[in-house]
Amino acid sequence: MGHDTRTGSLDAEIVVEEIFKVLHKVAGFQGMRHMWIANLREWPSKVAPVGEDQTHAATLSLISRAEWPSSELRDLKRELTKLYEAGWCNHSIMDMLDHDPDGRRVAPWNNGRDKRSTGLVKYFRWRVRNWSTEPVSGAATGLAVPVPHIPAVSCADWAMHAHA
Repeated sequence: MGHDTRTGSLDAEIVVEEIFKVLHKVAGFQGMRHMWIANLREWPSKVAPVGEDQTHAATLSLISRAEWPSSELRDLKRELTKLYEAGWCNHSIMDMLDHDPDGRRVAPWNNGRDKRSTGLVKYFRWRVRNWSTEPVSGAATGLAVPVPHIPAVSCADWAMHAHA
């Protein structure tokens, strides 16, 4: 897959392709090219990604939106996949990162900290741990995955309701 100059980035091209794949299976969208889809620049924030390709597209969008270094993609994707599989969407993930469960605002990862001593994945795990109601178990990445506090929708539902 090459760089698409219409969307402006490879990330956006991946998002558009994933949306088309999902909508191709939806009766109301079959055989139609909806121009609004080609204008998408990021994974829809309230859609929970399903599968490897959608997870990749959602992760790229989250990294771009949060202005995190793309060098963290592989490790961060591993952590995000656990949340996505539990029904989390980027909107709820960003809210989890920005707030404690009681609603108090939390400073972002790169706000005045030495990024080298507090790695992004370490920070991300710390934030997930703050939202987990179950005890942390296991060794390496044994974080209990919290229940999403903001409901996500499927890609097809998002497209049908937002752009029907």
